[in-house]
Amino acid sequence: MLKEKRVVITGASEGLGESLALRLAKEGAKIALLARDHKKLQAVACKVGDLGGESLIVPVDIRSKQAVSSAFQKIKENFGSIDTLVNNAGVWLEGKTEDASEEKIRAVFETNVLGHIYCIQMVLPTMKKRKSGHIFNVISNAGFEPSADWGIYTASKYAMRGLTDSLRQELQGTGIKVTGFYPAGMNTKLFVNAGYNYKDNQPWMMDKNEVVEIITFILCAPKDIIFDRLSVRKFIS
Repeated sequence: MLKEKRVVITGASEGLGESLALRLAKEGAKIALLARDHKKLQAVACKVGDLGGESLIVPVDIRSKQAVSSAFQKIKENFGSIDTLVNNAGVWLEGKTEDASEEKIRAVFETNVLGHIYCIQMVLPTMKKRKSGHIFNVISNAGFEPSADWGIYTASKYAMRGLTDSLRQELQGTGIKVTGFYPAGMNTKLFVNAGYNYKDNQPWMMDKNEVVEIITFILCAPKDIIFDRLSVRKFIS
């Protein structure tokens, strides 16, 4: 179902984004890899190539709308129109609301919300014209479960939930699918990258590769089937 499909993945330099890129490459998709770190993107692209897949490296800071516009122009020139957008990039922030600096608050919302909106704006015109496409927003279970320990992060995910559900209504009848995906914690570097010393083998953490299989199943669903929203978490018996 994904053979020759053109897929954009943000946050593709490591973690869930990297694993998803490799998995979709096995399905025959053409992958545009978006993230800030060029070297890491190169490493992912090499792995995609080893699998016989095709990818495009697009270094970009999605917090800048101008940078996002330039990135998608590059994708258009190399791949043409986009079939699927996976909004996966994200940053973590933990701590009390009163202690959060303006810099960190901006980083959370500019990455977790604004960057995703910019990417969506880039793909919508062509998707509407073709009357097909899939916008897949990787959000977080923090998008519906408030927490006293990470209120700012939770607020960004609530915003994405509201955007995703509203966008689904806005695009009704256009042929464009919109999915909100709400995973709990995974064994990625999300926490470490934010400066928190979480080990990647906590009992509540899911294996990112298992989560990737769920996402792949959703993206490969028949044309007349849509997963509006899906929450997944680790089953601890």
